[in-house]
Amino acid sequence: MQKYGGSVIHQQQSSDGILEIVEANGVRSMHFGTSSRQSSFLVADPERLHLTYVRSMSLGLVFCPDAKQVLMVGLGGGSLTQFLLNHYQSCAMTVLEKRRDVVKASIKYFDLSRDERMQLLIGDGGDFIHQQAFRKKTSYDLLVVDAFDHSAMADSVQGKVFFNKCKEIMSLSGIMIINLWGSQRAAFQENANNLLRVFEQRVCFLPVKGRANVIAFCFSPHYPQLSQKKVREQALFLECSYNIEMPLFLKTLIQHNPKTIKHLLHKK
Repeated sequence: MQKYGGSVIHQQQSSDGILEIVEANGVRSMHFGTSSRQSSFLVADPERLHLTYVRSMSLGLVFCPDAKQVLMVGLGGGSLTQFLLNHYQSCAMTVLEKRRDVVKASIKYFDLSRDERMQLLIGDGGDFIHQQAFRKKTSYDLLVVDAFDHSAMADSVQGKVFFNKCKEIMSLSGIMIINLWGSQRAAFQENANNLLRVFEQRVCFLPVKGRANVIAFCFSPHYPQLSQKKVREQALFLECSYNIEMPLFLKTLIQHNPKTIKHLLHKK
């Protein structure tokens, strides 16, 4: 069966909705019943981050070079999960995915590897973060939030209360990377304003070229000021290591957030 410009290799309906896996021109993608791709990877090069918005999210590595505790909300096909596991060799990672069918599909169709460093849980990421904030047991160096349904961000990963709980479970040098949906202008502006309030203006926004995604990088109030030179050098190193346009993403981030960058990075 043909759909979204490719061949449907898997389709199922559950109480969470439709899940479809479509392959076209060597690219395998996950869909939730619409043409929007929830995840994609190159069949011939599965370690390569294919979607531009996912590569944009990976810019967080220049600000968080050595994460020990990583929390991800939203699995999708698992490409970013696998990428971070490969990069942070000594990390412990917890991944929350609400849909069991997504987890099964990521393993079967997107080559998500079993890894003893990764705890993969079925459940609502928003609820988990509230629980972690209450327990106060673990502080996360890197928190990645990319949780969508077929049309918008999941309700449980939005709002001032949720963002406050995220800040509570971050380490002193921690950052949160969250994928926002810019096409729903009112909702985006509300989320952006709440992030700025909660993180005391220490938020940088990176619009994804040609897409409605806007990636927000949120820094702990105690995040140590870094050198612009070292951050640029790290971006170049990561570009060479992973063939990702990190210097371009960093340049765009600085252009869109000059005042915030001035406070986060010193020029030496």
